[in-house]
Amino acid sequence: MQLTLWTRQVICLSIALFPVCAVAGGKSDEDLQMLSEGLRILARSPDDQHARAQVFQATRDLGLFEWATRFAPVDHRQLDRQIEGDRLALTIRYGVIDRDTLCGPHRFDRLDSALASTDQLESTFLGGYSPDQEDLRRLGDRIIALHERRRDGDAVRLYEAMRQRDLRIPSWTLREVAGSYLNVRRPAEAVALYQTVLAEHPEDFEAHMGLVYALLDMHDAPSAIDTIDAYAAGLPERRRLDGKYNGERWAADVLSDRARIDANRLDEAEQRLAVRWSEAPFNGEVRRAMASLAHARGWPRDAQQRLQGVTAMAPCDAGAFAELSETALITQDWERARQSLQVAQTLDPDTSAVRRADTSMALHDRYELRVDVNYEHSQANNSHASDYFGNDDWNADTTLYGPPMGEYWRWYAHNYIALADFSDSWVRWNRTGAGVEWRWLNWRLAAEVNGGNVGGTGGNASLRWAPDDHWSIDASANYRTNDIPLKAVAEGIYANDVSLGVNWRLNESLGLSAVTTRTNFTDSNKRTAWSVQWEQRWVSEARWTVETLLASSGSTNTLSTPASYFNPRHDHDVLLTGIAEHVTWLDYNYRFTQRVELGVGRYWQADYSPGNMTYLRYGHAWDLGGPVEWHYGVAVVRRPYDGVQETQLRADIHLLWRF
Repeated sequence: MQLTLWTRQVICLSIALFPVCAVAGGKSDEDLQMLSEGLRILARSPDDQHARAQVFQATRDLGLFEWATRFAPVDHRQLDRQIEGDRLALTIRYGVIDRDTLCGPHRFDRLDSALASTDQLESTFLGGYSPDQEDLRRLGDRIIALHERRRDGDAVRLYEAMRQRDLRIPSWTLREVAGSYLNVRRPAEAVALYQTVLAEHPEDFEAHMGLVYALLDMHDAPSAIDTIDAYAAGLPERRRLDGKYNGERWAADVLSDRARIDANRLDEAEQRLAVRWSEAPFNGEVRRAMASLAHARGWPRDAQQRLQGVTAMAPCDAGAFAELSETALITQDWERARQSLQVAQTLDPDTSAVRRADTSMALHDRYELRVDVNYEHSQANNSHASDYFGNDDWNADTTLYGPPMGEYWRWYAHNYIALADFSDSWVRWNRTGAGVEWRWLNWRLAAEVNGGNVGGTGGNASLRWAPDDHWSIDASANYRTNDIPLKAVAEGIYANDVSLGVNWRLNESLGLSAVTTRTNFTDSNKRTAWSVQWEQRWVSEARWTVETLLASSGSTNTLSTPASYFNPRHDHDVLLTGIAEHVTWLDYNYRFTQRVELGVGRYWQADYSPGNMTYLRYGHAWDLGGPVEWHYGVAVVRRPYDGVQETQLRADIHLLWRF
């Protein structure tokens, strides 16, 4: 029976409950009707046990536990336990509201209180106690509270303990259990539980959203997109009552946009988000999604500006502050990065976003070792390549960076060693030095002093300026440069150089760059070298990318007399390389990628006929969760030297280790 508004208010006022009842509806109307009838009967017959039970049940259903205790039956011990359980469930519901709406250390007080009241129950249960129905209900509510309090590992352990004893798990807990599995990085179990929930409650909005996040964490972006698109299509865009945009439909659409970002379908994601941005430019969900898109497209400054807007509008959003901290590390805004992380940790240190930001900051504060090793084997038997570069030659460039000093500075130690096996001897070039690096916002400057087995004292300085997300300029100067042929070193010839490079990137798919270098050898030769390249990505999917690299380079040398090292009067080449990458294995921050490069081109050298160039490389890239990145590959190169086609075998290893 549906009560009129006037009737409901009369009943509420009669028991001084208007603030509670005024917002009730639906089933609450039935409870109010039952309460009204029971009170009228008790007014005539105070000892009517049926009426007392009727009032007791109605007040309990309305959450009016103080009133319910006044009408409890004479033997009410079990009912008292049930009322106490009702209070616990209500405390948890209010605790979730506090967590999402309050700001500061007291936002978790109710959830902590609910957990404290059931600590003993969980302890006795894990010790072997067999719970009754009321205890099972409280254990289920405890699982919910653990999940909402970010104690997902504890929630999963309690759930699995209940499953192990074949106890009936309250159905209302399964969605939160799925969320806990997702947060402890067990997405397969989360998917299964979300699907179970949706089979029973197909309209459950949170379960639909959680299922999509779980599919994304399993790196099944196509299924995630299909799932969220199908669900969103079934939600009305507008609310029937006031015609405003349906919040659930909006959230589902934004999640669909995010799924496309994860699937590497960035052009499509950008087009969709542009529409949403035009409709609601101040919506926090859209701003954060746009920031994620900016990260994926290589625009960290744009992402930072958007996240700063989110934190200004939502000063209690710990996740937004955490994302801002990680972004500020990329833009070298060190103070903002630390301040944002501190705010995030104060607000909610246990969220996954805050833990990720804390890990990123810890990696930033570590030592950092970078090692690049290159090996090249040229044909023997007096080939031109082996005469110029040796039968076998390799080099290793190693740099150890210290932790940040005063945010902006790092010291580093640097060693470069190169060896070449010529037919009559080995030649070694080994230099070790120390330097300092200064980084802040758009700038990076470094200076180093070094010395080695030959060449005396040397040094270098470098500068990088990136005024925005698209342009960067690099300049460097080297006294006793490492970029020198070892054949020249064998004859006591050294070199100094300066270089200037300009890079422009539209996004992750399109980039142009140009570099020019001037090298002065001590034998009076002056070399001017240049290179330009165009990088274009053509295929961008969750696991696959395909791109091309069109590059051209050349040089001129002023030395008129013959030199022992490779020194053409002028030369240039054009090389078109196709590159395919496949992410073969992916588990959150861990990934294994295979890469194939195939290039064809043409080389021109003064005084000799031009010749074709071919290049084939196969490589692996391991990203081991942040502290370690390890890349390696092998290549075969065929190209002319002094008009003669020759084949070279190459190998390379690159290591980044933060410790």
